[in-house]
Amino acid sequence: MKKINIEQILDRAKSLQKKGKISEAYALYKQVLNTFPKNIRAKQAIESLTNLKKNYIKRNPPSEVIKELLNLFNNGQFS
Repeated sequence: MKKINIEQILDRAKSLQKKGKISEAYALYKQVLNTFPKNIRAKQAIESLTNLKKNYIKRNPPSEVIKELLNLFNNGQFS
């Protein structure tokens, strides 16, 4: 069985993250945490990715939310 090199996995995840392949990077970080639950670098990276996702959604709400808000606005329901 091939020995897991955590540094290589973390470096690969970081590279994927820089390329915008967030879900792939997230999966690698989770793989590290499944094997080494206390790995601080993987924990911090997942937290960072989670915050990026939250901020993206705040700035780019789903189209269903925009449609609902427009309907409320057009019906005079401002509150």
